Amino acid sequence: MELVEAINGAIKTDFTYNARVEEGTQSPARTLELGSGTCRDFALLFIEAVRELGFAARFVTGYLYTSHLDLNLTSQEDEVKGAGATHAWAEVYLPGAGWIDFDPTNGLIGTDHLVRVAVVRDPRQASPIVGSFFSENPSAFLGMEVEVFVSTRLSPLTHAETASVGSAMADDGVVEGGGPEDGIPEREDVSVPA
Repeated sequence: MELVEAINGAIKTDFTYNARVEEGTQSPARTLELGSGTCRDFALLFIEAVRELGFAARFVTGYLYTSHLDLNLTSQEDEVKGAGATHAWAEVYLPGAGWIDFDPTNGLIGTDHLVRVAVVRDPRQASPIVGSFFSENPSAFLGMEVEVFVSTRLSPLTHAETASVGSAMADDGVVEGGGPEDGIPEREDVSVPA
């Protein structure tokens, strides 16, 4: 565990974070050569390093929640990279402990502030949104925004609570459709362990 923690910490301290809007990841060799990269690049470098040591590791994409976002602060004494936007990190399987989150961009380990969207073996499998848009008017699609709301619950949302969130979002023009009337079957509430 100490060696895996050391690799996680070394990436945070020895590499420079640079935002990059282009899709995909650069190779671990390129990240080493440049001494910099994005959260995706750092996660991939970390994964390849721990796999070389014999650990099972996987790529995770999602969101990083930090409480300073709730306060609408624009800066933070110890800045967290990737908060409030899509983020990438890794999970490593440690015998006796299971899958543990490692965020080499921020040096975080096992935090509940990492909100998973996709967990995959290879970053190319982790597109958080896949779909298409068709319109007679090509300029009709103006863009997309994602907001992340995090709350602590002791029990899963009920169907009524889920419907109420969906309808509030639809009232705001955020989403359309998604219910049985749209051909999407209702599901039982599911609780997924963290």
